[in-house]
Amino acid sequence: MRSCSMKRYCGFLPKNCLWVFVSALVVSVLAIYNISAAFTEQVMIASGNSDVNKNRLIRVVMDDNYPPYVFRDSSGSVKGILPDQWHLWEKYTGIRVEIIATQWEEAQRVFNQGRADVIDTIFFTPKRAKVYDFTKPYASIPVSIFFDRTISSIPDCLALRGYAVAVKSGDACISELREKGVNSLVHYPSYEAIIEDAAAGLVKVFCMDDPPALYLLRKYKIADKFRKGFKLYTGEFQRAVQKGQTGLIALIENGFKAIPKKELKSIDDKWLGIPLGVPSYYRYIMLLLTISVSILIVALAWNISLERLVRQKTKDLRKLLAETKEKEELLRETKECLELALEGAELGTWDWDIKEKRVARNDRWAEMLGYDSKGVASDSGIWLRLLHPEDRERVLNAIHDHLSGKTECYEEEYRLRHASGRWVWVLDRGKIIKKDPDGIPVRMAGVNVDVTRRKRMETTLRLLNQAVEQSPVSIMITDLSGTIEYVNPKFCEVTGYDNSEVIGLNPRILKSGKTSQEVYKDLWESITAGKQWHGILCNRKKSGDLYWENSSICPIVDEKGAITHFVAVKEDITEKIMLEKQLIQAQKLESIGRLAGGIAHDISNVLSIIIGNIQLIMMELEKDHSIYQSCSDILEAGRRCRNLIRQLMAFARKQTVKPVVLDLNEAIGASEKMLEQLVGEDIEIKFVPDPRLWKVKIDPNQLDQILTNLAVNSRDAIPDVGSITIKTKNIVLDENYCKVCGDFEPGDYVLIVFEDSGSGMEKDVLDHIFEPFFTTKDAAKGTGLGLSTVYGIVKQNGGFINVWSEPGKGTRFNIYLPRCVSEGQEDISLVERRLTNGKGTILVVDDDEPVLRVCKRVLTRLGYDVMTAKTPLEAISVFETRHSDIQLLLTDVVMPTMNGRELKERVERMNSKIKTLFMSGYTGDIIADRGVLADGINYIEKPFSAEELAEKVQKLLKN
Repeated sequence: MRSCSMKRYCGFLPKNCLWVFVSALVVSVLAIYNISAAFTEQVMIASGNSDVNKNRLIRVVMDDNYPPYVFRDSSGSVKGILPDQWHLWEKYTGIRVEIIATQWEEAQRVFNQGRADVIDTIFFTPKRAKVYDFTKPYASIPVSIFFDRTISSIPDCLALRGYAVAVKSGDACISELREKGVNSLVHYPSYEAIIEDAAAGLVKVFCMDDPPALYLLRKYKIADKFRKGFKLYTGEFQRAVQKGQTGLIALIENGFKAIPKKELKSIDDKWLGIPLGVPSYYRYIMLLLTISVSILIVALAWNISLERLVRQKTKDLRKLLAETKEKEELLRETKECLELALEGAELGTWDWDIKEKRVARNDRWAEMLGYDSKGVASDSGIWLRLLHPEDRERVLNAIHDHLSGKTECYEEEYRLRHASGRWVWVLDRGKIIKKDPDGIPVRMAGVNVDVTRRKRMETTLRLLNQAVEQSPVSIMITDLSGTIEYVNPKFCEVTGYDNSEVIGLNPRILKSGKTSQEVYKDLWESITAGKQWHGILCNRKKSGDLYWENSSICPIVDEKGAITHFVAVKEDITEKIMLEKQLIQAQKLESIGRLAGGIAHDISNVLSIIIGNIQLIMMELEKDHSIYQSCSDILEAGRRCRNLIRQLMAFARKQTVKPVVLDLNEAIGASEKMLEQLVGEDIEIKFVPDPRLWKVKIDPNQLDQILTNLAVNSRDAIPDVGSITIKTKNIVLDENYCKVCGDFEPGDYVLIVFEDSGSGMEKDVLDHIFEPFFTTKDAAKGTGLGLSTVYGIVKQNGGFINVWSEPGKGTRFNIYLPRCVSEGQEDISLVERRLTNGKGTILVVDDDEPVLRVCKRVLTRLGYDVMTAKTPLEAISVFETRHSDIQLLLTDVVMPTMNGRELKERVERMNSKIKTLFMSGYTGDIIADRGVLADGINYIEKPFSAEELAEKVQKLLKN
């Protein structure tokens, strides 16, 4: 085979020899020129620089693996165009330059940490321009896709998506590839690491700048195994400094401008003008040249000696024999080379005689499908029988298109049935190799390669990609420095950020300030130590809204066990957190409710005694008496204490209420004067009623509590002069509005708008205003029960409340009360209560003797004949002897041995016409259990005043 090769190359020796000679001459000239330039450079540097700059130092960091611009030689020294340029810069500026050459990702880290003043070998990108200032470009660098020769073609980024693409960590091409939808990237620390794996057969596709790619492919002697694909983009080499250092930019550029172009060109010629190496076959050419010259000399002498005798015949015979032998040798050599190449590449071959309908296949074709090669060789129809039914039409169409001249070559991937029954994926390439005189194809040949493993890997990769892309939880991948390299669609859905907005940034963009630094410290220490971290983080969306997520973060390690990336899997648990807060709030209300219920009865009884006795004393005194004012103050304190107890029970929704059909316009209008006195003269109250307002059903006392608490809240929020506006209107809430507002229910409502011109509230205050005991006021100015009471009353009456407020723009409360459509009850009018005398006999029953005495004295003072009993049994005994004289039974509800309802039933058996008035200091739920809160039942809540008791008694006895 080698002898044949020698013969074939003999015809080209003179030209190649001349080329080698010329190349050697050029190399020698360049070497002499470079030596001279280097000598001149050393002389100039030795001459010294400015004394002003000689003590100044600039640190320049750059990639150490970007030949021929910068690289390390066999001794580890930094060489290349850029180190030489910076040495010239140092000479002409007088400023010392320290070059830091390291892996590109580390070079960026060194620069970002401030350990270098300038970063070289960097491309301009919009993202980098946000934090760096750049010099003008000094070199244009094409960036291309390179792929293994076994891959037919990769014409664009769309075709690139099916392959794992090797890239250098931190390289500008990463963002370009991701923007074009290429996400299957494998990161390497340097260009040389990529080429090492490519030489080992581990990398099939990579993206790299052209200069280092071509240099390293030749260095590792694999240039013939890879193809250069399409150009991704053209980058420009620039130098960069930290943002704002314009003075340093000017210094760098002026320094390079000071260098003569001739000296810069000599550096370029030094590194770009020398071939990377002489091809190995040139040694064979020289050997062939020597042998050929020797043969020619011998042949020439022999030819001259025999020329006169057998010149013509010998010439003809030699020519014929030489041509025949050369063709035979060439054919044999070509055949052997082809067979060896096919065997080494594990390619199955086929040769189709279209006219004779015969197909010849090699042994590898049969082995690939698990069949005996002898049986396959004689079966021309086996291929069509083994072809997968789903692929048949597509493959046959592709063959037809090629035979009809529509395509230059035939190439398809399809499935063939293996002898074991499984399907084997085959890449089939072929071409017409012979046509008849009419141009009709008569022979076609091609090769098959088993790509089953590749197809499985592609399927697995596609499945993994779909799983991540369609995951119901957020997934984020960062590099070692925390720079985001990938987020899935769920991440974008949760955070509101677009994919392009977060790639290249740090997860710190999500920080809300609500998660402690200790949590972040523990997180970072865990994952950098190779451990998993689990926890809950409170983050902020792009919109500014807070959300909570249950995060699991762990490192990604390579085959050597080194951490290369971090992956975070995060579940949005905001709804769960909010439900837990609502549960805690409900538990708080329940606890306060129990507290209110526990103390309500005892305090109510005590207040009944205080209020009743004080009023009796005041009835006996003139208003100008010395102690009358003191009694009045005690009475007012008792009433305030009573209101506080009612507020406690209202926000706990355990207040005893007697709702009636009410005209809110009339009720609010009647309270307007009281509200004006409450807020003071500096605050104007405006009431804007809806003249066609619907009726509502609510306890008038509860409406007073709503208005009073909101007025006090507004008064405290208005520092000087201001206004309060109260509006009423009818409103219909539909389902869409209720979905937006959360817990609202569709229906007809009467809306009370209570708006002030006060200082307003921050959002974090708004989130807590309805919580019990929450207040922004001083301890002496507020209990924190006012707004929680309003909230409890509204909810107790089946309504809803929301609030709007901004700092400096005031506050607006919207209260929605259900419309009452019942016509069975008359509207209640708010009338002034007066103490008037009455007539009749009343039996008072209470197990608390001081309360019993107060009730007797008040009713006696009003002109009634009063009998008392401390127990229900005693009351029955009294009633048995005087049942015809007693017109009214005034009884406590909760008593030992028998409650008030049971007592009522007993006495009604003796006198069915008797009226009954219940009284109690217990909460509404306890009283309701005793059956005394139903419609038609007369009830008065402790503590009550003499006026309230008189009004109730007179109303019953009058009826």
